[in-house]
Amino acid sequence: MSSQSFNLAGREADSAIRPVSNPPEILAGRRVGRIQQAIYAAPELAQRLKTGQAFASADWIGASAVMGYRLLDDWMTKQGLDACCRYRTDSGLAMYAAIRDGSGAGVLPTYLGDPDPALVRIGDPIPALASDLWLLIHPDMSGTARIRAVTDVLANGLRERLE
Repeated sequence: MSSQSFNLAGREADSAIRPVSNPPEILAGRRVGRIQQAIYAAPELAQRLKTGQAFASADWIGASAVMGYRLLDDWMTKQGLDACCRYRTDSGLAMYAAIRDGSGAGVLPTYLGDPDPALVRIGDPIPALASDLWLLIHPDMSGTARIRAVTDVLANGLRERLE
């Protein structure tokens, strides 16, 4: 398990879970669900944002360039929030922890933010940040029993979590 993006075509990994709209045609895989994302904050900051404090006057937690989350970067820039980032992180879990701890508002997947009682969602999911989640493997591995067993378990677990 790693948050690093390994090259499946180059056989650096047997399988990968990737949030993409169109997976590379060279890979075999299945769509396991759709990831929705929304703005979250700790309760005190969420209350201020819900009662009229301008989003741009709040501290924000964003993704660093190393994280490679261009879609979020573009959305934050369009919203005028890129200059408000108190922290930028190269890890989705670090972003989650910083938002949860009250360091700022930020965007998280709804499967992570909604069930957490320490977070408050601010508004509806953001359509521009939605993406499909794919479980991908190298085509040469698709008939391998151990790969099929692992991908079946992963696909079922991911579907349950995303529902």
